[in-house]
Amino acid sequence: MAELYTAMLIDWKIEDIYGSHRLVGTIAGEDVKGRFESGTKIITSQLKRINFETGIAVTKSGSIYKLG
Repeated sequence: MAELYTAMLIDWKIEDIYGSHRLVGTIAGEDVKGRFESGTKIITSQLKRINFETGIAVTKSGSIYKLG
């Protein structure tokens, strides 16, 4: 079963910020939690896991990003 995601992140990269790995990128389309508009540049909370094969990243705060 495919994991549902809360937002798509494009032009992303992994960075070490504040001593933990986070994604830096741009929201594309709808954020189902209503936090960000499409085109908003964000820094996620700390990464919990990332699957490069499926293009899904999960943060410690519970957000799930589809990586585009």
